[in-house]
This record gives sequence, C-alpha cells and structure tokens, in this order.
Amino acid sequence: MKNIFIIFSFLILPLLSNAQVEFNGIRVGESLEITKKNLVEKGFTQKLTQGNLISWEGQINARPCKIYTVSTPKSKLVWKLLVIPETHTSWSSTKAAVNKYVEILSKKYGAPSNQYFYFKTPYEEGDGHEMLALKTDNLVCMYSWDIPGGSILLDISSVVYQEAQIHISYEDAEVTKINLEEKSKIDQNTF
Repeated sequence: MKNIFIIFSFLILPLLSNAQVEFNGIRVGESLEITKKNLVEKGFTQKLTQGNLISWEGQINARPCKIYTVSTPKSKLVWKLLVIPETHTSWSSTKAAVNKYVEILSKKYGAPSNQYFYFKTPYEEGDGHEMLALKTDNLVCMYSWDIPGGSILLDISSVVYQEAQIHISYEDAEVTKINLEEKSKIDQNTF
C-alpha cells in the first residue's frame, strides 16, 4: 500500500507543478483554436486579426471588455491574454479601478511579487494633471504576480488623452519560452 501511495505521489505532483494560468476559465497556453472556441462560448466576438494578435469584444460581469490573444508564430499556442476590463475618463475612477483589481488579484494570488506606483517630476498625485501624466508616460503603475505556470501583470495606459485603460496580462511561462524560440528561429532564417 505504501508503494502505491509513493507511485501515485510521483504521478500527481508533476501535474500539480505544471499549473496553468487562466482568466475566466480560459487557460493561457492552449492552442489558438481551443482559445478561440472558449472565447466564443463566453460570448466574445472576434474583431481584428493582425499577425499573431487577435482582438475580441464581449462582456465580463455585464460590463464591456476587450481581450487580445497573442499566439506563437508557428505552433499557434496562446502565450498571452491581455484583458482590458475597464476604461475611465477621470483619475479618481481610474485609481479606484486599479485598487479594486489589485485587491481581487491579491486575495487570489497573494501580495504582488513586484509593485511600482509613482509620478515622475513635475507631476504628483493630487495636482489635477494625473491623466496628462499618464498620457505622457510620467506615471508608473505596475503590479505583477509570479504564479505557478506563469505570471500576471496589471498596469494602466492611455492611448487617447483623458482616457485610461486598465490592462491585465496573463502569460504562460512555458509557452512564452516557445514563443521566444520560434521567433529566434524565424529571425535566424530571415537574416
């Protein structure tokens, strides 16, 4: 009986150590076709394809949401999901949303592995120019979690002045390595 337990432990422990990163039940690291199927089943609509990047629109918790899938160039495995759950037009709502997602992710995965939040001179929080600081890259806001099988990164960005987007990226560690290897081979063959 003891031998069966030992054998069982050796078979199960490797499976547990290869935990997969997932968002809303969608695993990162799956084939692009499986990921597409899962997103469609969740009510997302494919909007734009550009190379290995596909944009999707749908809803999460009854709110509009955008998702971007990024796949490897040859094997077509999804190594990254970028989720944009919210867009804001004021600093107070942007900061409240960041704090909300940091709290949600911290409850689920523990304290962030890394966190940076500061304004670059001449900007500072409370000066009324926080959204301008964000648009001009004078605000650093980044939280990351190293989790089994990959990582999660939360940050904010501004493509349009007075509009802030919350970004949450989910990356699979093994498939990220595959992506780098495939890109390297393509570069070697090209040049």
